[in-house]
Amino acid sequence: MAEQPERSPCDAGELATIDFEASCLPDYGRSFPVEVGVTCVATGETTSWLIRPTDTWLTWGWDPGAEAMHGISLDEARQRGRPADEVLREMSAATRGLRVVSDSGLDAVWLGVLAEAARRGVPFEVQPVQPVLLELAMAPYEIESAEERATRAFPHRHRAGPDARHLAEVIRMLAGFDRVDG
Repeated sequence: MAEQPERSPCDAGELATIDFEASCLPDYGRSFPVEVGVTCVATGETTSWLIRPTDTWLTWGWDPGAEAMHGISLDEARQRGRPADEVLREMSAATRGLRVVSDSGLDAVWLGVLAEAARRGVPFEVQPVQPVLLELAMAPYEIESAEERATRAFPHRHRAGPDARHLAEVIRMLAGFDRVDG
């Protein structure tokens, strides 16, 4: 019988990363998601969705600073965004069977806001990525090094797809996956 390759108990190949861009940060006011991106760590495949604000969301905060950071205007989200229920359904399908991790606890909050707008339950738990990184790295400097290399490979930040892809690449590097050009 052939010996199986040693795998990390966290099984990085069964992970997906998620990132949201939002109307504002919580210290500015109530916020809603304007874009979400997910990346399958095993393949590097990334999908992102622009989210159409609901009428209720439009009564909440909109921070021009957040808009400047992610480059998505309220008009663009209203005109080009997809309805919350479509985004949630497609995002659920893209992450089915995968453990979803994020580098911000706010991503779980915005997933909840999206699910509520879609009148559905939250389809999966968003877990913190830090335990995964600590499990994969032999030493703390390896995480920093992987983050620096991922930033060079995927420099476009503050959009949901590229941010999810960046985090997935950090995990891929620490887990020993070959880099996937994106």
